[in-house]
Amino acid sequence: MFWDKLTRSRKGTGGAWLTPDPSVPTLFANPFRATDASDLMPNIPSMRRPNPVEAGFLRPDPDTMAGPSPQPLFDQAAATPTDIYRNTDRNAYFRYQALQKLGNTFTTHSNTFAVWMTIGYFEVEAAPGGGAPTAAHPDGLALGQEIGADSGEITRHRGFFIIDRSVPVGFAPGQKLNSDNAVLLRRVIE
Repeated sequence: MFWDKLTRSRKGTGGAWLTPDPSVPTLFANPFRATDASDLMPNIPSMRRPNPVEAGFLRPDPDTMAGPSPQPLFDQAAATPTDIYRNTDRNAYFRYQALQKLGNTFTTHSNTFAVWMTIGYFEVEAAPGGGAPTAAHPDGLALGQEIGADSGEITRHRGFFIIDRSVPVGFAPGQKLNSDNAVLLRRVIE
């Protein structure tokens, strides 16, 4: 029963879990996201959440959304034990115990990053002041103009990468281990 509520909440529209809704462009119209990212949704009224808290783990239970006081999806009040020492109405710790467990296990943060890199080539010349080391130029060198700027033939290399930090990779200074496994997509644009 809980899985059904969770999947309906994740789907964001009515109907069965894997049944498409023609008014929405996806089967997953209500993903779990951070509350400050609740507005990052397409401009489709059935997908927009009016309250930012509805984007995260404190979203309402789909069965109580139409009522006057919607209950949080992970609220333990429905399973209130009769034992006084763990009564959810007397202590908020027990009411939100399931949310505390989720916070230690799941997250709305991604470990996947998109990285754009642009490499430009510059001339290196002596730093102002005759090339003497200073705090701003500890090696006595400074960047000059970009190579090709005077002739209009600037060469820059660009690349796009998708990196997944959740992939376990090793690191040892001066050695190349399996760090390439964390790069899921690699495109070099000349």
